[in-house]
Amino acid sequence: MRFTTLQNLIDACNEKIEGSVYVPTGKFLETLTCHEKLTHAVQWLFRRRSFCALTDRIQELLKVDEIKSFNTYNWGGNCTNDLQGFDFTYKGNDYCALQIHRGGDIRSNYSDLVVVEGSFIDNVQEYYADSVSIEVDGHDIAATPSITSEYIELYDRTDGVDLESVAAVDIEDIKEHVHEQLKKAA
Repeated sequence: MRFTTLQNLIDACNEKIEGSVYVPTGKFLETLTCHEKLTHAVQWLFRRRSFCALTDRIQELLKVDEIKSFNTYNWGGNCTNDLQGFDFTYKGNDYCALQIHRGGDIRSNYSDLVVVEGSFIDNVQEYYADSVSIEVDGHDIAATPSITSEYIELYDRTDGVDLESVAAVDIEDIKEHVHEQLKKAA
């Protein structure tokens, strides 16, 4: 059996979507550290099992008290690929078994699981994507997407003020939203 690595996942989702503001999921994954032995064990256990059956089996075999599962699709975030997985503690250390969604129906078509060190839910809350610079009416606007929210944070670098965030992924929609805010402020 060939095992999927964290680098395989990074390579699979380091795409940019032109004309949009998204968190490149691969860039977030690059901040994580893979635990190869647990990855091999979890991938072996996952063969021919559903996601729910796997979490039950891991609790039983690894003596894990609690498993916190997630799917970024449910958060409505702005990432190029949704992620699904579960956080667990093993021998006093936090880990996360993680999969990327490869397109199509969100209920299926996920990669193999990779186990990374640390709690995903904690790590993702601290991760902010790079801002995209957008020029609107002579103002330099920083648009910052998030994995955990559909809203794009906006900051007017010219005037040094935060603007009202917007739920949009298209740069033209963001420009229109900022234009309206600047018009109200004038």
